[in-house]
Amino acid sequence: MLFRPSSHLSRGFTLIEAMIVVVILGILLAIALPSFTQMIAKKNTISAAEAVLSAINLARSEAIRSNRNSYMVVDSGTAWCVGVGRTKGTPSSPCSCQPGATTVCDLANYTVADGKRTTLANTGFDAIQFDTVRGFPLSKTSTVLTSNQVITLTSQNNSQMAITVTLNPVGRVKSCGKTAMAGFPACP
Repeated sequence: MLFRPSSHLSRGFTLIEAMIVVVILGILLAIALPSFTQMIAKKNTISAAEAVLSAINLARSEAIRSNRNSYMVVDSGTAWCVGVGRTKGTPSSPCSCQPGATTVCDLANYTVADGKRTTLANTGFDAIQFDTVRGFPLSKTSTVLTSNQVITLTSQNNSQMAITVTLNPVGRVKSCGKTAMAGFPACP
């Protein structure tokens, strides 16, 4: 007996099969999208906090290395920026981290465009200078700090994703998150 190919060979998908695949993909996308946006918000907040920590470390090490005071300036809000520079302007206004300013910080600038969808709030962290001997943080008027300087970075998408960076009067930096995030333990 010879085998004859059937004349009813299936060549492709039916409309119902294609619709089922589209519905399944839609359900999977609806499930995955919220966690994906949450992951992006977490990564943006962590990236912004790492940039602030990097700016503090750069300003401190540059002061010790060059034997000249260096400055870290912070502009808060939703259009925030952080800059590190050597002495320019006056001690109360050494440089600006805003793009297009006349005295832009010469060592580093990090703007909100780099830390997408995060907000920066600061307490006492307008312009900090670091001394040349031990890298201690000083106020604008070159006096020793008497209180902690605090920066809080918060995701605009999820307020639970917030990282606090604290610089104490002797220059020790501590960072923690509102909830534990990669590299940032939960704040006590």
